[in-house]
Formats: sequence, structure tokens, C-alpha cells
Amino acid sequence: GKIVYVGSLSTYGNVVMIDHGRSTRSIILGDFRPQVKKGSLVKKGEIVGETRYIDSGRGKLYFEVRKKNRVQNKYATLT
Repeated sequence: GKIVYVGSLSTYGNVVMIDHGRSTRSIILGDFRPQVKKGSLVKKGEIVGETRYIDSGRGKLYFEVRKKNRVQNKYATLT
């Protein structure tokens, strides 16, 4: 997919949005360091970011898939 947004939201942390085409996007939010830039292309299995707290359990991530801007499957917060 193509990275269409890299930034932050004050209450959610960092954000990476990946456009997969056909009105489908993946959104990753949370306490992590993005390793991609807007406009870059990523393939299955590529690293898009790394958590800040590997062993402390403090870093949390949220992941969802949207199709036509509707949540398709909402994944639990990962800790």
C-alpha cells in the first residue's frame, strides 16, 4: 500500500495510514515511532514503526481496517 498519512493526534499518539486501493485503508495509532514517510510504498511484512517500550508493557497500539471509511474489523488494543 501507499503511506498517505504520518503524524500524531494529541490523545492517541502517532498515526500511520496506509491506502491499499479500492477504498481500503489500514490505520495504526498509538505509542510508537513511525519508520515510514508519507508517499512511500510498503509491502506485506515491511516494518512501518517500532514501539517505544518493548519490555515495560507501557506502549500500546490500536489497529483497524476501513473500507469506504467504515470500520471493517476493529482489533483490540495491543500491549
